[in-house]
Amino acid sequence: MKITKYENINAYAENVLPILCENEIQNNIFIGCINSALKGGDTTNWTYLTVDDDAVWSDKKKKIKIIALRTPPMSLNLYAPDNIIAPEAVKTIVEYIRTINQNENNICKINGVISESRLADMFLSYIGLDVKYRSDMTIQVMRKLNDVKTVDGTLRLFCEKDLEYLPRWICGFRDDCNLTEDYNEEEVRNQLKDSLGWMLQYIWEIEGVPVSMARMKRKCEHGMHIGPVYTPPEHRNRGYSTACVKALCEIAMKMENTEYCSLFADILNPISNRVYHKLGFCDVCNYSDIKFMI
Repeated sequence: MKITKYENINAYAENVLPILCENEIQNNIFIGCINSALKGGDTTNWTYLTVDDDAVWSDKKKKIKIIALRTPPMSLNLYAPDNIIAPEAVKTIVEYIRTINQNENNICKINGVISESRLADMFLSYIGLDVKYRSDMTIQVMRKLNDVKTVDGTLRLFCEKDLEYLPRWICGFRDDCNLTEDYNEEEVRNQLKDSLGWMLQYIWEIEGVPVSMARMKRKCEHGMHIGPVYTPPEHRNRGYSTACVKALCEIAMKMENTEYCSLFADILNPISNRVYHKLGFCDVCNYSDIKFMI
């Protein structure tokens, strides 16, 4: 097994994007990041590589055993084509990451891994680092929205007046999910300001009062990934998330080349899982985001 590093994102995309798109629901993060980069997005300090079986020459899919991508400060994304995990390939990338992390001055240190859960667990068993936190999720997909009666309300795009409370909601979502990257409300507010007019962030209102939010996060070739979905504590258990997600899915499914909606759901949150299943979502696979102590 060998590590293959690519000179640029175009060469990387040419090799891996066709493989990733064969399982685009599971690989929506990969695909979204790569497509953004191909459109001119900043790739400074990105890590993109593959672990290849150097005994295979002609079949690219059989040759590539692991696809890896990291956009700092996020975890390293991993994918084993067709979810067939080769232990030697996992050991190879673990050794590569150990080398990177041993350099104290390296600003590209790998602080975690996110992938299908079996691959994440094998990676964790080989790297031998203490876990800072772990988030276990399911990827769910909906191809036909169930006709579920929801509470009355209105879905609208976010606007400048929402900057008063929306950064607090987004930070609340991150806290609920134990996401530990250094974000604060002011930083989130500035990001939202920059995205006014184009970000597909939606607000669910009851008689003019914002009570829930959801976003069309990224478009893949055949579907739309949704998230984050969040209802602040004072508005929970009233059906607002169900109404918000249903209304957003109705819009998304009418878009060109959208055959499905997908999202991540916390395995340990039975309420959100019940909401999504009620709307017609079903589980695709388990996914884990594991942060290390480095």
